[in-house]
Amino acid sequence: VEVGIFGAGQFIPQDALSAGMVGYITASIKTVRDTRVGDTITIDGTFKATVDEVGDWNIRFKGTPLDGFNENEEHIFKKEHPELDYICESDNRAWGCSIKENTIYASSLGNAGDWDSFEGLSTDSYAIAVGSEGEFTGCIKFGSSVLFFKEECVHKILGSYPAEYALYTIQINGVKKGCHKSLVEVNGVLYYLGAHGFCAYSGGQSYSINEQWGDLQFEEAVGGTDGENYFVSCKRGGTWYLLEYDIKHGLWMQHDSTHVIDFARD
Repeated sequence: VEVGIFGAGQFIPQDALSAGMVGYITASIKTVRDTRVGDTITIDGTFKATVDEVGDWNIRFKGTPLDGFNENEEHIFKKEHPELDYICESDNRAWGCSIKENTIYASSLGNAGDWDSFEGLSTDSYAIAVGSEGEFTGCIKFGSSVLFFKEECVHKILGSYPAEYALYTIQINGVKKGCHKSLVEVNGVLYYLGAHGFCAYSGGQSYSINEQWGDLQFEEAVGGTDGENYFVSCKRGGTWYLLEYDIKHGLWMQHDSTHVIDFARD
């Protein structure tokens, strides 16, 4: 995300700044609105600065030697972020995963716009590459963990801050590609359309709730709940179906051909 192009003529000399402050620049109002204290900014694509102070018309950086800039030069300042395919929120962080990089990311604490702070702090961003094959197919916060699904496994992350985060990989019937919206938690159990039929997951191995459908194949599933049962709109052979799973009795019911884009609950 490009946050501005600025001339270097507004830098305050090093001796005018407090200890540890090495750059001060006048910025456009758009940049100030899009930038927060703690953001990591890449300058000219070569080195990084941490935003230490944001005013009405200026941004102050720390930890970067900006004194070598010439007064009449223009410099490009960008906030870098990973290319994410699926995202969710957990414990005041944005989480996401990149299919291209086969990597899981978390933003810095309380700042969903900052994915590139690695200073050894508990508030840092986080990134970890995974070794499993296949594409990510969805992610969701579940209890005290964050789950990142592929069709044949789930990557579970536990912990409260980057130095404590631990990654566990479990081979299960994962989320079917194109069905990330089918993930719905109902009373501590996660329901979704898996690569081999509808599944439920409560923290260990997933288990099938697909017996009633046999070999029927559904796709593009979108799930919801009324707090008691699991509802899912999905497609089979070009036809849409609105299904309901009665959790208490373990039975499926077909309502009609409603095509649901998203569910919401009051």
